[in-house]
Amino acid sequence: MAKIKMKLLLNKQQFDLTWPYRKIEKNDKHSLGKLMFECYQGTIDYEGETLEETFKEVQVTFDGKYGHFLEDCSFAYEHDGRLLSASVVTWFEKNDLPLLTCLMTHPKFKKQGIANFLLKQSVNALQNLGYEYLHLYVTSGNVPALRLYEKMGFAKF
Repeated sequence: MAKIKMKLLLNKQQFDLTWPYRKIEKNDKHSLGKLMFECYQGTIDYEGETLEETFKEVQVTFDGKYGHFLEDCSFAYEHDGRLLSASVVTWFEKNDLPLLTCLMTHPKFKKQGIANFLLKQSVNALQNLGYEYLHLYVTSGNVPALRLYEKMGFAKF
């Protein structure tokens, strides 16, 4: 399926709802991999990956496949010790811009605004560090993600 490239001019984000959150750390590999596996199964972005393959995908993200992992701009929400949502940002040298590598929320916790909240945290952190833009790639048929990004002000480019 085709990917759509989108970009956002960073502006200070306000919050309607908030959740306790923390920075993502490289030792979150297994919890992020498990979350990714649970989030993508049965969606347009699922390509048959196994749980082990999602652990590897998180590891290569931390190792720089999509650019340097921006720990200060990547956030997670967890409840009862379980990771339920995450916003992962890297510095993608190819486009000379920060990249929203992954934004995901466990299926049982969708439509509460958690991903939106974490993305806004990432935007504010990027802006505080002096970045001007954030870009991402989204699958063309991923309507819920497209709506979220367009509502936040991302534009296709």
